[in-house]
Amino acid sequence: MDLTTALDEMLAAIGAANDDIAAVLQIEPGHWAVGYDDDVTIEIECANNSNRLTLFCGLGVPKASEIDRIRHTLLCYNMMWRETGGMRMGLSGAGDEAFLIGDVYLPDTSEASLDQALWNMAQLARAWTRFITEGSLVDAAAAIPGIETMIRI
Repeated sequence: MDLTTALDEMLAAIGAANDDIAAVLQIEPGHWAVGYDDDVTIEIECANNSNRLTLFCGLGVPKASEIDRIRHTLLCYNMMWRETGGMRMGLSGAGDEAFLIGDVYLPDTSEASLDQALWNMAQLARAWTRFITEGSLVDAAAAIPGIETMIRI
C-alpha cells in the first residue's frame, strides 16, 4: 500500500472515531483538511520524497494595531523550537493571516500518534486564535484543559 492510501485510511478512521471532527477531505493527493465542529481546520501535506507530514492551521488575521506585537510574539515562539518540538508560526504574505505549523515524522506515524498530533494542534490553534484575533490568552488556559503543558504536537 502506498503512503497516500495509508494516510487516507488513517485519516478516515480518525475522523470516524472523533465526534468533534466534522469532516476529513482530501484536497489533492498528499493534501488533506481536517475540519472540527468549532471551525478549526488543520491541513496536512505530505511532500513527495519527504519523511514528514506538515500540519498547519490558520489562526486568523491580527488587528492592524497589534501586528508588531503579534510578529514579535511569533518570532519568540519560533525561537522556542526545542521546547515546542519544532512547532513554529508565521504570517502569510497576503493579508497577514497567522499560521501554526508543525511536523509529524514518517514512517513511525501510527493512527494513534497522528490522532494525538491533530488533537494537540487543534487545542493549540484554539488558544492561539484567541491571542491573534483578540490579543489575549487570559481566558484560553481556563477554556482549554491542559493547554499550559501542551506546546508540542
